[in-house]
Amino acid sequence: MEQMIYALIETSLTMSLIIALVLVFHHFFGDKYAAKWRYYIWFAVLIGLLLPFRPDFEHPLAIKAPVASESVIPAPTADVSDSMSKEIVATTPNQEIATSDFWSVPLIIFSIWLAGFIIFLAYNVWKHYRFLHMIRRWSDPVTDKAILTLFEKEKETMGVASKRIAIHMCAFEISPMLIGFRKPIVLLPNKPIDEEELALILRHELVHYKRKDLWVNTLLLLVTAIHWFNPAVYVMGKAVQNDCEESCDEALLQGADIEKRRRYGEAIIGLIRNKDVRRTALSTNFYGGKGH
Repeated sequence: MEQMIYALIETSLTMSLIIALVLVFHHFFGDKYAAKWRYYIWFAVLIGLLLPFRPDFEHPLAIKAPVASESVIPAPTADVSDSMSKEIVATTPNQEIATSDFWSVPLIIFSIWLAGFIIFLAYNVWKHYRFLHMIRRWSDPVTDKAILTLFEKEKETMGVASKRIAIHMCAFEISPMLIGFRKPIVLLPNKPIDEEELALILRHELVHYKRKDLWVNTLLLLVTAIHWFNPAVYVMGKAVQNDCEESCDEALLQGADIEKRRRYGEAIIGLIRNKDVRRTALSTNFYGGKGH
């Protein structure tokens, strides 16, 4: 336990420095290379933040030193009351040491960390399932044949035509998103969207599906829960999400003309006017990267 705490603190401090260096590098040189490479770099950083909890496969052999035999010399007899008092004096300090060891500093630190880890993870999992409950109550499968036909066309374009991905219309305020691991659903807000903008939105969420970005979000949530005490991890989380969206935009608009890019920008602006839309950490969000 003590070694784990030391490894966690050491890794968190070391990776904080790396996060700072990556942020500085991206700030000055991020425009020189594609957003997908920034996204991949962040993925490597996320893996690095999990290293304290890697399994230990090393089992060094314990070599026991030979114990020297000692001859027992009978002690001279003494009064029974004197021997009992000496035993009490001899054992009392050991009991105090055992009690103080139980409340050692590493144990206190571990207890605080574990409480924070459980609270953070439980809160986000509760939010996720609460959001899913709201979705089941306030959304319905899309029945509009034009939208369904367009969705199947975009699935075929993205090479996921054989995958079972539902599409629902949500009654409350959301931005388009992908949610669900076993039964993925593309959620759309219940507002008018023209066909060209809708095609871009659907393709955006299908890019997330194809790249398995929901699993990266899960990894980010786990890393943030482990390092809940480290502010640098929260800063990194926002950067990861931004670069995820921007890299998705790059993949979507690769080879697109200026007019298509303009239409895509208008679609984003039209759908993010209300920044208080509901969402969950285990979903994607259609809002575009900083480049838009």
